[in-house]
Order: sequence, then structure tokens, then C-alpha cells
Amino acid sequence: MSVSGFIKSRVESVQSRIVWNFLRLNIAKKLFMGYIPITLLIFLIAAVSLSSLEKLHGINERILNTNIIIIDAADKMIDAILAQELFAQRYMVIHTPEMLELYFERRNDFDSLLEQIAGLEDVEYINVEEIDGLHNEYSILLNNEFNILDDDPDRSKELSVRIEEKQEELVNMLKEVSDNAREDQNSWTRRATALGDTAFKTMVALCIIGTFLALSAAVLILKNISRSILLLREATEEVAHGHFDNLPTLTNQDELGDLSRAFEEMAKRLKHLEEMYMDASPLTHLPGGVAIENVLKKRLETSLPLSFCMLDLDNFKALNDHHGYA
Repeated sequence: MSVSGFIKSRVESVQSRIVWNFLRLNIAKKLFMGYIPITLLIFLIAAVSLSSLEKLHGINERILNTNIIIIDAADKMIDAILAQELFAQRYMVIHTPEMLELYFERRNDFDSLLEQIAGLEDVEYINVEEIDGLHNEYSILLNNEFNILDDDPDRSKELSVRIEEKQEELVNMLKEVSDNAREDQNSWTRRATALGDTAFKTMVALCIIGTFLALSAAVLILKNISRSILLLREATEEVAHGHFDNLPTLTNQDELGDLSRAFEEMAKRLKHLEEMYMDASPLTHLPGGVAIENVLKKRLETSLPLSFCMLDLDNFKALNDHHGYA
């Protein structure tokens, strides 16, 4: 025998053993076993769903509490940088305390936003120290611009160029942070989509497998019960026609099998009663010659002492013929 043939025979043997053990169960256990695939299916689908939802929740928290915060903070920090320069220039023109106060407010806003970003975890594309250093250099240049006299245009121009360069460098760095945050957000969104697709396919597969197992168990149970009922009906019809021997019997170990064996015993009893009835005297309803002969045979087979007496009435037939059977 080839290896494949041996494996096939072993698989068929295991399947037959499983089916046989299944058929030996009572009806309640068979129905319970039929519900097991559906129950397991429900638990597996619930487990997959909860696991996927937990992962999706983590991804959404990552996007909301990290990426969106970074994108929003980076945009506001750029606005704060531009506003710093705006209020610094206005202060140099009108020299009012309000402009100076607004300038420092924008600077503090930047520092607060940077501190907020610095408190985030697992963010590799943000160099907080470098951003803070550039912003301090930028603020120092703006402060130096306050002290330049109006009669020194060369120095003022040179400082304005340096401020513009530092501002552009800082803005570009913040834009890069914002772009990285958006790319990271898109990456997590793709992960969420892939996770949803995987969870959906897994649940579809589990539904198909569970449905197949449930239908297989249901078909096996219904087929077994239907076959048993048909055999019992055939046995009933045989008994109804007076056939008490070789009745269809069930090998099931369930309630229907017990009913079949009880029915077989009942058929044997009915056969015995019918034999006794067919041999009984129509007048006295006492056992007739066949029954008496059977009893004598059993007594003789035991080899034990016995007594036998037979009584008869002479000329009773003439009385019976004259007065009739009634």
C-alpha cells in the first residue's frame, strides 16, 4: 500500500470512529454536539472582533493623540513665528507696550506648543532640542533688532536678512515635522484599513467553516433520527400484519435504540400471546393441545418427576350439537 493510500485509510478509519461514537450518544447529547460548532463560531467571531476593535482603537488613539496634535501644533508654531516678526516690526515703528506684550505672548505660545510636542511619546521624527535652539536664536535676533538705531541701515539690513534666513530655516523644520506627522498618520490609517480587511476575511472564513460544521452535524443528526423513525415505522407495519420475526432493529445507543429494543421484546410477547390465543379453547379460553404439549416438552426436558392428568366428558359433543355453540 502506498503512503497516500495508507494515510487515506487511516483518515477514513478515524472519521468512521468519530461518526460511530457520535451515533452512540443519546438525542440530547447529539443536539448539544450539533450546537457546539455554532457556539464556537460565535466565540471566535467575538474574539476576532474584540481583538480587531482593540487594535483599531489603539490606532485611532495614536492618530488623535499624536499625529493630529503634532500637525496642529506645528501649524500654530509657524503662525506664532510669523506673528513674532510682525509684532516686533510694529513695535519698532510705534514703540507701544501693547505690541511688545503681543510679541512676548506669541513667543510664549511657541514655547507652550513646543512643550506640548515634547511630552508626546514614541515620536522619532521630532528633534525638540534643535527646534528650541533655532527658536531661541530667532528670538535673540528679533531682540537685537529692537536695539538697532535708525541711523544704521546697513546693520539693520544685515540683521533682517539673518532673521529671514533663521525664520525660513525654522519654518521649514516645522513644515517637515508636519509632513512627517501626516505621513505617519497615513501609515497608521493604512494599517487600520489592512486590519479591517484581515478581520473581515477572518470572520467570513470562520462563518463559512462554522456553517459547514453546523450543517454537517445537523444533517448527520437528522439523517440518523429520520432513519431510526423509518425503521420503527417499518417494524410497526410488520407487527400490524402479523409478522413478529426478523423485525428491523436499531443499533443506536440513544432513546430510539432503546425504543427499538423494547419494541422487539413487545413483538416477542405478542407472538407468544397470539400463539396462546390461537390454540386456546373457544369455550373455556384455556390453553389448548399445542400449549399443553409445549409445557410437557419443557417439563420432560428438565428430567424432573411430573404428573399428568387428562379429563374428558363422554357424549358432550351431542349436547353441544343440540344446544349450539352459544
